[in-house]
Amino acid sequence: SEESAASIFSPISSQITSFSFGPNVENIPSLVCYNFENLEHVTMYPTIKSIDYAAFLGCTKLKSFIVPDSVTFISGSAFENCSNLTYLTLPSNLLQIGKSAFSGCTKLKSITSWAITPPQMDGIKDNSYDRIVFYGLDCTNINLYVPQESIVAYKTADQWKEFTHIYPIEYANEISTSEVTATANEDNS
Repeated sequence: SEESAASIFSPISSQITSFSFGPNVENIPSLVCYNFENLEHVTMYPTIKSIDYAAFLGCTKLKSFIVPDSVTFISGSAFENCSNLTYLTLPSNLLQIGKSAFSGCTKLKSITSWAITPPQMDGIKDNSYDRIVFYGLDCTNINLYVPQESIVAYKTADQWKEFTHIYPIEYANEISTSEVTATANEDNS
């Protein structure tokens, strides 16, 4: 069961501050970094296609996350309760984000989405089981940066339209390299 898989790591999870996924990894497995409360740095290659269920749930020290451009799907609860996540970058190839993927990310203040077509967001508003992607967040206090030609699409897309501050990506200069703690590793060495 998923619960027992998570408990295997619990004795060491509080000691892990960085985690690397090798160049042959295509999917970030479910619960792989579940409640790694001191995880600050994640390295992944642009071979990753999906981030599975609750992969980074409860990683409270993650402050910034750049999802590799190869990712097309972020599963439900993938980053749930990453309570210090402040900056998030979503890739151009992202098609879908699962329910509650970023619920509990209460410090989120800036999202950059490179996807021309707004990714489909799962979940149903005001439904306690099928929670929306950014459940519990005040999207009126989060800046969303998207491709210039996609602003209207995001302003009308389900769940994305809850963001009242939608700007062209060209204005997304808030993220400095010193704040990026999780990056896609383009180096194949």
